[in-house]
Amino acid sequence: MTITPDVRLEYLEGVASIMLKFKPDKWGKMLSVEEHLAWLMDARLQNLKCIHDQLNRPKVNKIVEILEKAKSCYWPALQNVYLNVTEGLKEANDIVLYLMPLRILLEEMEQADFTMLPTFIAKVLYTICFIWATSEHYNTPSRVIVTLQEFCNQLIEMTRTYLSPEEVLKGLQGEIEEVLNNISLSVNILRELYRAYDFCCVNMELFFKKDKEPVPWEFPSSLAFSRMNAFFRRVRTVEDLYKTAIEFLKLEKIEVGGARGNTLGSLVTRIYEEVFELVKVFADCKYDPLDPGDPSFDDDYADFETKIQDLDRRLATIFCQAFDDCNSIESCAKLLYMCGGLLERPLILAEVVPRYSVMLELFDAELDNTKILYDTQIAASADGNIPPIHKNMPPVAGQLKWSLELQERLETPMRDLRRIDHPVMSSPEAKLIYQKYDEMMDLLRKYREKIFQDWVAGVDQDCDFNLGQPLIQRDRGTNLVRVNFSKALVAVLREVKYLNFQQQKEIPNSAESLFSKHETFRKFVGNLELIVGWYNEVTTTVMDVEFPLIEAELSAIDVKLQAAETTLFWNSEGVFDYIKEMREILHNLQNRMQKAKQNIESISQAMKDWSSNPMFERKDNKKDALLDLDGRMATLNKRYTVVKDAGLKIQAMVAENAELFRADTTSQSWKDYVNYIDNMVLDEFDDFIQNSLNYLMHNMIADESIAPLFEIHMELDEAGLVFTPSLEVGSDRGFLALVDGLVNDIYNAAKLIPRLAKGRLNYKSDLEDMTDLIEMREEMSSIVVSAMKEAEEYQDSFERYSYLWTDDLQESMRTFLTYGRALTPEDLEMHAEEAIPKAPPTLAQFQQQIDSYERLYEEVSKCENTKVFSGWLQCDCRPFKQALLSTIKRWSFMFKRHLSNHVVSSLDDLEAFMNVARTGLKKPLKEGDYDGLVEVMGHLMKVKERQAATDTMFEPLKQTIELLKTYGEEMPEETHVKLQELPEHWTNTKKLAIQVKQNVAPLQANEVNILRRKCQQFELKQHEFREKFRKEAPFSFNDPDPYRSLNKQQKSITAMESSMEALCKSGSLFEVTVPDYKQLKACHKEVLLLKELWDMIVLHPNDPRTGCC
Repeated sequence: MTITPDVRLEYLEGVASIMLKFKPDKWGKMLSVEEHLAWLMDARLQNLKCIHDQLNRPKVNKIVEILEKAKSCYWPALQNVYLNVTEGLKEANDIVLYLMPLRILLEEMEQADFTMLPTFIAKVLYTICFIWATSEHYNTPSRVIVTLQEFCNQLIEMTRTYLSPEEVLKGLQGEIEEVLNNISLSVNILRELYRAYDFCCVNMELFFKKDKEPVPWEFPSSLAFSRMNAFFRRVRTVEDLYKTAIEFLKLEKIEVGGARGNTLGSLVTRIYEEVFELVKVFADCKYDPLDPGDPSFDDDYADFETKIQDLDRRLATIFCQAFDDCNSIESCAKLLYMCGGLLERPLILAEVVPRYSVMLELFDAELDNTKILYDTQIAASADGNIPPIHKNMPPVAGQLKWSLELQERLETPMRDLRRIDHPVMSSPEAKLIYQKYDEMMDLLRKYREKIFQDWVAGVDQDCDFNLGQPLIQRDRGTNLVRVNFSKALVAVLREVKYLNFQQQKEIPNSAESLFSKHETFRKFVGNLELIVGWYNEVTTTVMDVEFPLIEAELSAIDVKLQAAETTLFWNSEGVFDYIKEMREILHNLQNRMQKAKQNIESISQAMKDWSSNPMFERKDNKKDALLDLDGRMATLNKRYTVVKDAGLKIQAMVAENAELFRADTTSQSWKDYVNYIDNMVLDEFDDFIQNSLNYLMHNMIADESIAPLFEIHMELDEAGLVFTPSLEVGSDRGFLALVDGLVNDIYNAAKLIPRLAKGRLNYKSDLEDMTDLIEMREEMSSIVVSAMKEAEEYQDSFERYSYLWTDDLQESMRTFLTYGRALTPEDLEMHAEEAIPKAPPTLAQFQQQIDSYERLYEEVSKCENTKVFSGWLQCDCRPFKQALLSTIKRWSFMFKRHLSNHVVSSLDDLEAFMNVARTGLKKPLKEGDYDGLVEVMGHLMKVKERQAATDTMFEPLKQTIELLKTYGEEMPEETHVKLQELPEHWTNTKKLAIQVKQNVAPLQANEVNILRRKCQQFELKQHEFREKFRKEAPFSFNDPDPYRSLNKQQKSITAMESSMEALCKSGSLFEVTVPDYKQLKACHKEVLLLKELWDMIVLHPNDPRTGCC
């Protein structure tokens, strides 16, 4: 390849450009100092190294030799290139050497937290100063200015990133304090830049070596900081905006008191709202507030300041009015504190200053009041009296404390006044008040000195005398001991303690010495208090049965305690060794006694753990539940297991107590102790049984608020109405036996713990002989028997239904069909020798019977499902009730079935009768045909006999069907057809009979006349009988034998009824109307009522409803 002259020129120009280049090509945009340093240290150095390598290649060296030997015109230029490249590479290496620390520092700063920038700023500037002082090639003003500009640019970007231009003003309506802290931090960091720069400028000689002349930075700072200055001003303006906003937004929490508090408070709130709206303008802005080149923020801020000045004037007026309402320095100080920095605003401060004089006047009055209190205290302490002091404080320290508090009462407002930095507080009036304050402080100081010196004068004697007293004292009356630490010593210790709290100086040596040993005395007193406490506890709590077991040990202890009562003093040697010895002895005894007593309590607790609750309780412990008899065995197994475990624990603790007392188990004193525990266990068993029985008895009372405890079932079986369990006394499976079994289960728990006292039967035997328990069992038995009797009486109340399950249904039906009613024993007795008159029932009677059973069904349905006897014995009547309802249904169905059968059979019988009668009446009748006449008369008689019944049969049958229908009983379709057709057939049969009857009419006329005369005679006879009945029947209590009278009247009535029936039969035969004879029927009805009345009188003589009026 041929190198032309043009190529050589281009190469030389390129080398020259690299040599002269100290800035990268992208200098048009603002670079950070790191980017600039990176270019200088990497790109430029690399380029120079490459050029140097190129120039030192063998081929280039060969060309250089040729050019030099040929004395070419390019040789001088090439020689300059060599020199320049060598110098440039040297320069680049020098720059890299000195800029490398700066680059590393800047990289660390970029990665560091923003709050750490102050330390980096100083380091960076110091590094730049060192580069200026030591570098041979990078120590020109232009290069330093560029470096500083780029460093400022980097700080500006980091600050903008930290504050976030988009969010910096939004904090005015959010976390304003937090954002202000960030802004203030940024201001302080930027201020640190100026401080470090000024330090560098002033102290530049510090960075130069001693043998080198310092070169200051004489270039104007504006060349390096022009952009930073504008940015710094903008950030400080934003900070001022935030501070103003914070001061005014604090108005939201200001509460103004006084007479005009509400009015002034509303005015403050209104100002707050206006400031809030002003701040909202900045929070909603769309421009970049951290860009100094944008004037939008400056315009808004100028408008903001104008409006804030108006608000300052309004606030000044409000604050002045609030000051006028303050009546104490404290309230004034609080108002000043509450208003805070707002009072420092010039417009507000000008209005508030005159109010400071008022505070001085208030303080002057407070000084006068304090002097009055001081004089009163001095008067109260005259003649050696102790003036009023703080509660629980010793006299000297209390008086000193009073003086200090009075002093503090003045110091507090004085501090508030001195915080006010204003000429008013230095006026002659203020100086006079300060003088009064100093005089009062001097009086209080002298008062404290006098009180203290008086105490100092007698404290030495108190200490010396009382330290020579014995350690303990014994009360000969009670034989108890107490610690003999003098009250005077306690008083000295208390005084010194509180005086130390008050930081009192010059306390006497004796008191200081005593107090220096207060830990020792506290240890002595504390241990002696333990010893005394244990001794007194043992002697006062030991029981009579325990004392013989520890009597010898207590006597030995009394001997040892004599030394502390007579020869050992508080200032003696070996006191603590003696205390330790006695503490161990008494602690051991007290521990054993305490453990023994704890075992006794544990024995009692072991019994109470299982005996606190009754043996049997309601199911799931619910107040409305019955006694849990279903879980009886589970309860017994569980409780018995717990009792056995308690017995094992009790035996173990008794054995442990023998060791604790170090007792001889064969001695009488130990046997007495065991008997004591045995009686305690027996008492616990007694309490348990009483608790269990009381629980049962408490729930076996007639109290509506207490639910029933036991339940029995009333049932209907083959034997009749019975209870389960049985209420018969003496029954092995009866209710009384059940309750006795529960009581025995309770008593049997006493057999599960072996007897502690030797030679005695088990606990149950003793418990069974206890009078109170025997009386409780007897009382419970009487309660149970009383409830059982009440239940049996309730059972008797259902006897009125007994016929339902005792009477035979078919036999009762036959009786009803025969007599139209059920026969009573009185009917059987009355007609014992003659047949009871038959009276077939009517449809109404059937309906009455069915309705009676329906009503009875409703009545029984409404019967209670449960019945409670004596308030605690609940009877479940549902089994009996269901069985009785089923029985009633069977009775009702029997009558319904008979009616349905009656309808069917009546229609079938009538159809058969009409067929036979029509056949007989249609036979031809000839004169002299006697048999034919008799047969026709027989058919006529049968038709006549059936006519009345048959004429009225169809409607009753329809009524019967309708009646059955009302009860839900439907008849077959065939029956309905017959009921529609048979009436017409019957009418035709009657017409046929009338035609035949006309032939025999003359023979009947004579007989009709005779029958009518008999009817008239019987009418007169019944009236006479009615009058006689009213006189002779037992209508009053004066009748000596009412039943005989009733029987006589019943017979008379029956006889009259027989005569009446004969007349009715004849009348029916000859078609004669017979009267109703109502008088006779009335007698019949009344005699029945009299019978029932006299039955009630005889059976219930004590019932007031049957008594004589």
